[in-house]
Order: sequence, then structure tokens, then C-alpha cells
Amino acid sequence: MRRFGVSLATTALAAAGLTVLLASSAHALILDNKTPEQKFRLDVGKQSVKYLACVIKAGQTCEKSGAVAGQECNLVTETATSPADPKGKLGPALTKCASKVNFSKKAGTLTYEDIGCPGDCDTSTAGPQRCANLQAYQDFTVGDSGTRATINAEGGVIPTLTGCADNAACVAESVRYSKYALGVLKCMGACEADYSNKKGNGGPTDAGVCHLPVTSPADPGGTDPVFLACVSKAKAGAEKKGGPLNATLTNVLNGALNSAVDDLSNIPGGNCGP
Repeated sequence: MRRFGVSLATTALAAAGLTVLLASSAHALILDNKTPEQKFRLDVGKQSVKYLACVIKAGQTCEKSGAVAGQECNLVTETATSPADPKGKLGPALTKCASKVNFSKKAGTLTYEDIGCPGDCDTSTAGPQRCANLQAYQDFTVGDSGTRATINAEGGVIPTLTGCADNAACVAESVRYSKYALGVLKCMGACEADYSNKKGNGGPTDAGVCHLPVTSPADPGGTDPVFLACVSKAKAGAEKKGGPLNATLTNVLNGALNSAVDDLSNIPGGNCGP
């Protein structure tokens, strides 16, 4: 699973927490539109985003019942520090999120290799390391060292990054940035799934046509007007309450999302090895 270290800035942890699932979701080869392989991989990606959103919601719901600005709900141990989660709902909520994930749902006779060997099941080795099979990829994604672990890291740095000083304010900031991330991911996903040049035409190319703008390292982002309008709408929605998003955090978040999209759709040949 891709990690974003603190050496780049503490903001990278927040970016990782919000984008972890897609950032580790796949190393892909270009697939022809509407083929069984493309539909299978697309469904895996959609399930990944839904799982990410579910875990974020469970964590934020738990934090709302807390009392301080700091993190009180641990998504790895699935426990909370009192007074948060007085009815013990965090664990069951996370279990329910995981129960909805079934990466083989639309596999049919296709295999893990047919969609480019998604995931990184060996985090101690540099670079993406394929999982043994589709079930191993799913198990890692919903396991203790997968998505929940990285989102857990994000929760701990929200006060420092945004300046929020109490529980309610920090939960509100978490909601704003996760709303932005999930919103623009939807735009990027639609762009990458587009083969008819209506939403960015990312399907038949490995270029960064579905990227968000980043100042360093410089990346102008995609230029398709429909894609740009989608991104602008997502950002406006996140800024409706609380004002403009922090520029530095947004920039790092955009870079992480670009990497996530590339890992899903823009690495030729896949991650299956020689």
C-alpha cells in the first residue's frame, strides 16, 4: 500500500488518509472499453471508493461523540477513548463497511492478472508488490494494515494542519477535506472511464489528462472543460461551509490523488511482474 511519509510535510499524512484506497488500488494496463476486463476493473475501483467513503464516515461519526480536538477513535483497533463512542458502534460500523466489499463480484471467469494485479501486499518492499490473488488484495485492503491504518494517521494531524481547536471544529475540517477528496475522485474516475472524449477521455491513454493541478512538482492537470467543471463543483461544495481550503494541504492532496489515479489507470503493463 502506498504511503506518503512525513518527510514531505505533515500534510502528506492527511492526503494519504483521504486517498489511501485508490492510492493502493491498482497498477493498471490500458483495457479496451466495455470489455469484461474493463468492467471488472471498473467495479473493483468503484467498490474501493465506496469502502473508503464508508470508513471515513464511520470514523467521523465516532469522533463527533468525542470531547477534544485530538483523535479519540482508533480505526485500526476499532476502539475509542471515552467519552467517544459511548454505545460501541465504531467496530460494528467498520465491520459492515468491510462486509460490502466483494472484488470478485463481476469477475466471472476472469482473474486477478486480467486486471493488472492490483494492490501492494508487501509494504516493507519498495515499489508496488502484487498480491497473491484477488482475495489477498481484498483482505489487505480491508485489513488492519490497509485502508483503516492510513486513514487513522490522517485523523491525528487534522488539528495541526487546519488550526481547529475543538472537537466540533476538527470534525468539520475532516468532513470538508474528505468531501473534497471524494468529490474530485468521482470526477477523476469518470474521466478515466471515458472513452468517447466527453468527460476527459482518460480511458484510452496513460497521459495525465485526468490529473488535478499541482504546483510542485509542477503538473498543470487536465484541461477538458467538463472535467474542470466537475472538479470546480466538488471544490465549491467543500468550501461552502468553512471558506477556502488550505492551499498547501489541497496541493499535497491533489498530488496524492494524481498518483492514485495513475496507479489505477496509467501504468502500462500492470503490476503482475515479468
